[in-house]
Amino acid sequence: KEQGTRNKEQGTRNKEQGTRNKEQGTRNKEQGKRNKEKGKRNKEKGKRNKEQGKRNKEKGKRNKEQGKRKKDGAAAADRRSLGMDNDSTNNGSTNNRQRIKNSKMAYSKQTTRHQLTRIGVFYDGNYFLHVSNYYNYTHERRSRISISGLHDFIRQEIAKIEQSDVRHCPIVDAHYFRGRLAAGEASQRGELLYYERVFEDILMSEGVTTHYLPVRTVAGRKHEKGIDVWLALETFELAFYKHFDMVVLIAADSDYVPLVRKLNTLGTRVMVLGWDFEYTDEEGNRFFTRTSQDLLEEATYPVAMHDIINHRPDAVINTLFAKNRKSQLKNTPSDATASKETEEQGEAKEPTEENNAERQEGAIMSLKDGFGFIKFPPNNVFFHYSSLRDHDFNDLTVGDMVGFALQTREDGRQLASEVWRLSV
Repeated sequence: KEQGTRNKEQGTRNKEQGTRNKEQGTRNKEQGKRNKEKGKRNKEKGKRNKEQGKRNKEKGKRNKEQGKRKKDGAAAADRRSLGMDNDSTNNGSTNNRQRIKNSKMAYSKQTTRHQLTRIGVFYDGNYFLHVSNYYNYTHERRSRISISGLHDFIRQEIAKIEQSDVRHCPIVDAHYFRGRLAAGEASQRGELLYYERVFEDILMSEGVTTHYLPVRTVAGRKHEKGIDVWLALETFELAFYKHFDMVVLIAADSDYVPLVRKLNTLGTRVMVLGWDFEYTDEEGNRFFTRTSQDLLEEATYPVAMHDIINHRPDAVINTLFAKNRKSQLKNTPSDATASKETEEQGEAKEPTEENNAERQEGAIMSLKDGFGFIKFPPNNVFFHYSSLRDHDFNDLTVGDMVGFALQTREDGRQLASEVWRLSV
């Protein structure tokens, strides 16, 4: 009887083992299918790489022929400068032939030395704004990143890498991608429309093309949808048609890893400018910003901008930051004249009646991210840091008494301009 029981238990175990073997066989079968599909993809990728190699080979032949024609043209020019025709060239003296040969060699070296490195710069606008706000409001520099200064830094870094002159490393294309609020909603946020237009003027003056998508509201929260996809598609298309030698990405998301890999198939080198930092706000909340490690590993030249800014205090780094935020945001002749007069007099000028604004005084109620509110019953008055005269926004504290010119907009809302801190 005991033997029968053991046999029965053994049969149960054998049955369970058979079930496990069957499941393992199913998994092996699925793995085989996946391996087969992977093999197909690798085969297709190999075909594409082979076709790309053929195209590169044809392109190399064309470049070689073009270089040969340039050399022949240079030799013909030398013969003309020496007063030699074809017959005299064939039968000329050894000295003339040597001079022509030296001229060809000099032309070849000059062509190689002056070959341009074409650079395309692409901004993830939301990420760039986040980084610029950090340096403006949290970092000890208390200044925004300058677009022109950043472009100069990029050109000089690439010139070092390429062992070339900065003049031979031009930024031939620059593009800025970001979500944007609708005009009606932006008009409800103080002077947001005005300052967005000012920033667009700065981008336009530096030759940066802007690309915007509407900000979507999902479950009561606002989201930028499709910006990363649009940036990737535009970058790849422009790199394909304009043949960039170097693409610079100002981004941190791992979603751009496929883009970098695609650019590598074109033979385009990729530089990624990334920032890593953390800070604690006034309420004790800690915030972290990190650049994707996968993105940095895929890039040809990953650049840790936070380390460079903190540990390389040279002239190039100083030009990365805007020297005067007010002059950057307001660059009209009247503002420049007022600033010059203030410096000459050594004191702040109070607003006059010429601007149709009312002089008022009040205490600062709150300050945050470059703007604040002044206590002015029955309503508090909004002001932006660019409205300050001869004071730095970061020097203000809650409770400071300030004077300001009260202006009324067409929609009836009031805001403060020409703000200055009253002496204690």
